[in-house]
Amino acid sequence: AMASRGAKVLHLPSVQFAWKNNVPLRVLSTFEVNEGSLVKGESGHQAVSGIAIQRDLAIIEVDKEHLSSATKQCQMLGIDIWNVIEETERTGIMIKQEACAKFDL
Repeated sequence: AMASRGAKVLHLPSVQFAWKNNVPLRVLSTFEVNEGSLVKGESGHQAVSGIAIQRDLAIIEVDKEHLSSATKQCQMLGIDIWNVIEETERTGIMIKQEACAKFDL
């Protein structure tokens, strides 16, 4: 979803496939001629290897049992959902900050 909106990221299903099947993934630049970066299933020495940033996003936290109805409400209102967070300690929907006014809180 982020790549379709202009972020310079990898397609998540491709990364997940490579991870699950232990396939090394080479990341290249369209603008520079070099060997790029090779991503493989070995533990690295650095905890964080990269960050993708999208400004003006908001997380709407909802109870787990209301997540489905909240995503349906976003779809009916024409609100793009950037991400759905389903963790043990929280559940939420990530949307553009400007769309919060449309969302019935």
